Amino acid sequence: MAKTTEKLTSGQPIDLIIDQRSAGIGLGVLFIGGLEYVWGRAPHSSHLGKLVHHWLGQDTCTYSIFGPLGNYLPDFIHPFGCICLTLAALPNAGPVLKRTVCAFWLLFNVAFELGQHYGRVLDEMIHAAFPQGILTTALADFFHCGTFDPGDLIAILMGTVSAYGLHQRWSTTRD
Repeated sequence: MAKTTEKLTSGQPIDLIIDQRSAGIGLGVLFIGGLEYVWGRAPHSSHLGKLVHHWLGQDTCTYSIFGPLGNYLPDFIHPFGCICLTLAALPNAGPVLKRTVCAFWLLFNVAFELGQHYGRVLDEMIHAAFPQGILTTALADFFHCGTFDPGDLIAILMGTVSAYGLHQRWSTTRD
């Protein structure tokens, strides 16, 4: 854990503690997941994919970083990485808070995966309820263009359990 002392504008010191190990792992795995998402999937499947492929001047996906594993890897990585980043900001979290963080990211990811199952309905609801903008379009496209896969739910659960297990292991070795 790195401890940095900063000063507020009033001159009072504040302590900012971040678990750099957890933050590094979280950012690293999210970067890997982003690479797979951009290069291992069709460019039209995400706005980031469209942007990167347009920037590179490519119309089709030409790279498969992780092969068939790449179908499920982003669904494992997203909750794992987000839990690591959240707990990096909460380095002294007790077991209840750790479980709460894990439950939040599990439910968040499961909700988005299930949203793909009802994509057309959610797409219509989003466009009817909110003015069209980049965020609403991206969200509606995610639900409408995404593919529901029960295997993704398993990957989400495995990513959540793995992140929880890792942080539990770290807390027992630290004590």
